[in-house]
Amino acid sequence: MRLRGVFLLPLVVWMLAGCGSSSPGLTEEDLSISKIGDSRAKVEYGMDRTDAEKILGTGKKHSSTITHYDPGISVFYRGDKVAGITLGKQSADVYQTSKLIKAGMARSDIREIYGTENARFDSPKSLLYTYDTKEKTFLSDIPKDIDNDELINIIQISIQFDDEENAQSITLIDERMASYLY
Repeated sequence: MRLRGVFLLPLVVWMLAGCGSSSPGLTEEDLSISKIGDSRAKVEYGMDRTDAEKILGTGKKHSSTITHYDPGISVFYRGDKVAGITLGKQSADVYQTSKLIKAGMARSDIREIYGTENARFDSPKSLLYTYDTKEKTFLSDIPKDIDNDELINIIQISIQFDDEENAQSITLIDERMASYLY
């Protein structure tokens, strides 16, 4: 009888740990990209422009906050720090997100990685996840009374799809940059 308990206890603990776990949420790490096959060549949220450009090369400034890089990457800068990244179709074979998502990927595969229950917006052409890093919760809406400076604590992963439901663009960005471009 005692021997059975020795085997059952670890099994029960393992089952409870698995059943009790909730979605891990998102972190600033989710707002990063790396070269496929070279995870050290990484562009991260909050990174200095000079460090990002060591990996991406010299870009073409589109506006005061957005710079385009080959192949098909746009970086949003607040000051000289990365505040958002978009992977376009041309980046498909070169860059991916920290969760290994890349342009051209099937919608079903992306939904498998991020789940469906936490999507703020889910339509055939787009998928949006919004997460409050301070409160550690997914959001269905942006709070109306939130201060603009607090919007940097809300991060978004937005994926746009083509007619075949393959990712056309993937944007990793904080809410302040997404809403106000600063």
